[in-house]
Amino acid sequence: MYHHVVLLRFDQEVSEDVHRRIHDYAERIRATLEGIISFGYCRNLTAAKSTDYPYAIIAAFDSVEAYAAYMAAPLHRELAAFSMQYITDIAIQDFDTSAGPVGSNGGDEKWRTTRDRLKELIPAEPFDAYYA
Repeated sequence: MYHHVVLLRFDQEVSEDVHRRIHDYAERIRATLEGIISFGYCRNLTAAKSTDYPYAIIAAFDSVEAYAAYMAAPLHRELAAFSMQYITDIAIQDFDTSAGPVGSNGGDEKWRTTRDRLKELIPAEPFDAYYA
């Protein structure tokens, strides 16, 4: 399973309307794109211990191909364009839980295979922005 975690900090206290619109994008993405196991916009419940990123988009895909299709989808581009106007800082972590133990030969080989597959599936500009 391929996971995409986006931690968000906004430049100011954003309105309920902004949160609602991001939530609505998440709902539409989950409902319309294939290969998505889960996709949600949420508030960090441990904000007292992790004040840097109080919001997140958490997604799980059934394959790296489904993730690449999401990256190319107009809804994803709309969500990114809308939300980036309010974001001060962002941290992204992508990982494949089927890769095996981290630091093991098998896990590292699967990690390289997944990166190579992403490089094939995602155009060079977005790939370099996220993964280079």
